[in-house]
Amino acid sequence: MSNGDIRDLLTKGETGVIKGFNNKEGKAFSASVTFDADFNTVFVFPETKSDKNSKRKRK
Repeated sequence: MSNGDIRDLLTKGETGVIKGFNNKEGKAFSASVTFDADFNTVFVFPETKSDKNSKRKRK
């Protein structure tokens, strides 16, 4: 995380979307970072194109 990301987290409570995180299997992902109710950091994943289509009402 950059200094700007840390500043945003502390002042706004959330960063913008940050690219380049890696999961346990080594696969890269993007997410913003925020605090939970106990002030632990948690990832918030951006909505993807497939997520938008799955929320549409079907006729």
